[in-house]
Amino acid sequence: MVILKASDGVVYEVEETVAKMLQMLSPLIDDADLENAIPLHNVTGKILGKVLDYCKKHTEEEAPEDLPEEDDMSHMTKKHAMEKWDAEYVDVDRETLFEIVLAANYLEIKGLLELTCQKIADLIKDVSTEEVREVFNIENDYSEEEEAEMRNEYPWAYEEEVSQQ
Repeated sequence: MVILKASDGVVYEVEETVAKMLQMLSPLIDDADLENAIPLHNVTGKILGKVLDYCKKHTEEEAPEDLPEEDDMSHMTKKHAMEKWDAEYVDVDRETLFEIVLAANYLEIKGLLELTCQKIADLIKDVSTEEVREVFNIENDYSEEEEAEMRNEYPWAYEEEVSQQ
């Protein structure tokens, strides 16, 4: 078992196979005295719990089967079930989603990073510039004149907004 300690002091004890999904920790797990907690300074307990849920689920599903002759239908059913679970997993509020992205990046969990970034891409697909600014909490620092100049200089970037209005 591996003991992980979040930035806010929350401690999780997980199986080594689950902890190794956190690529950042692989060298530490291989070399460390597993009696001591591994501190994760950039991840809160709440988010670490969510990340570990993902890792546990994907470790369970990707484990080798007892029966090596798995039929195509069974494989497709498992794949569909995992895709459904992933979709439900990322169905969280934006703040939590962004925190999971940061944690996945920090802990080097490629599959989770791809999943959460795709969710963010889906959130901003086909939305206006103002809506993207709202999603990412970006202040518009252009004056009205500068914005008009940008719209004239790069009309292709604003075509969707015009067609949506």
